[in-house]
Amino acid sequence: MEIGITNKLVEFVGNHAFENIPLHVISLAKQHILNTLGCMLLGSNNDAINKTRSLCEELGGACEATIAGASFAANAVFASLINGFQGDAFELGDRHTESGLHPGPMIVPAALAMAERIHANGMTFLNAVVVGYEAGCRIGSAIMPSRYERGWYFGTAGTFGAVAAAAKVLNLRGNQLGHALGLAGAQAFSPTFSYRSDAKYFNVGKAAMAGVLSALLAQKGVTGGLSILEGNPEADPLAHSFFEMVGGAPKVERIYEGLGVSYELERCSLKPYSCCGDMHSSIDAAFSIKHKYDVRPEEIKAIRVGSFRTVPTRFNIPAPQTSLEAMLSFQHGIATALFADQVLPEQFTMEWVNNPVIDRIRKVISLEVDAELDKYWPTQRAATVEVATPRGNFAETVIAPKGTFENPLTESEVQKQFLSMAGGVIPRPSAEKLGERVYNLEKIEDIHEITILLKKSSAGKGM
Repeated sequence: MEIGITNKLVEFVGNHAFENIPLHVISLAKQHILNTLGCMLLGSNNDAINKTRSLCEELGGACEATIAGASFAANAVFASLINGFQGDAFELGDRHTESGLHPGPMIVPAALAMAERIHANGMTFLNAVVVGYEAGCRIGSAIMPSRYERGWYFGTAGTFGAVAAAAKVLNLRGNQLGHALGLAGAQAFSPTFSYRSDAKYFNVGKAAMAGVLSALLAQKGVTGGLSILEGNPEADPLAHSFFEMVGGAPKVERIYEGLGVSYELERCSLKPYSCCGDMHSSIDAAFSIKHKYDVRPEEIKAIRVGSFRTVPTRFNIPAPQTSLEAMLSFQHGIATALFADQVLPEQFTMEWVNNPVIDRIRKVISLEVDAELDKYWPTQRAATVEVATPRGNFAETVIAPKGTFENPLTESEVQKQFLSMAGGVIPRPSAEKLGERVYNLEKIEDIHEITILLKKSSAGKGM
């Protein structure tokens, strides 16, 4: 294993200045921050999240960081947990396909809570988010596909993105920053065993929380080891590194190649559908077939889906029993696209899960591995959908679905989706003002100008 990988990341994060960021990357960062804030607001009304927020109120503590969509604040550690939990709850968080991460709901809440704690300005917050995406997505890419095949959830890598962002807000450098990464590594392991339960989203919030907690502990002088990624076998041959535990044969060069030249935000996607991003190519294909060939639900006889290697196992859920299972079900996503005009949170309520027309379509969908499309995995999640009807069979193949960096959402689509997510939780004027301030983050003197608008009672305040 190459020595010094952790230190290369420490040097980059510690020395990175806002002035280093290309203008187009700043624009991308603002889009992803806006999307994440919208997701945090949208996710604020969820049963498991309500229970988590209730516990937070019971435990009490400093009221230094805002919880999106709530009327109370919490300490930075708990606020990052809940905001991260909320940010992933409806599967509209962003995505870095190569690593499999949903980086925004882990990185943005960590940076935001820390920035609010110390009254950082918008420029500091933006820079922290950018370096957080670099750390999390690069580590995540280095350990794919081994991380996935070994059963570790994406919070395993996302924890490092969260701690890099939180530590950057605190301006940690050198050994302090290295120890923060080590402490985060001690909390990073998230098994996929629980991905059909509330723990799926808790793992995202936990990553944000671990990032904040690790940065604060390191600032106080708590140590975590300085080579968490590659380890130090000469000093202790039994002390296994993060890469050994999770990555098998990691692509360590993915950590430092192009570091500071190209940015991972350039490879991130924004999701237009409220479900697992792995099925978005199939949904795009289904929409295309429906509109191009005027396919009606009642004439569908069978549907064959060819995609990448994990689809027939992990996402083969023909009869989802919960909204969460529906968001992970290829069958439900495709059936919804063929039946409805949108695939958004409403289509994953139990009313839609139990819809007899959708249920009938789900039952005629078969999933299989397409050897040619599997070659794109994990950097792309391609799919072919073929619908059999009495009029003939209709097929479409999608390599890069809507929302990916190869086929991005327009600026107006990003803003429209944000207002749709936020507008049902905070007043529309507050949501519009929040969007305006995010797009002018460099001019924000105190991040409180952003967070005041995330409160449920924000109407007329801070406007």
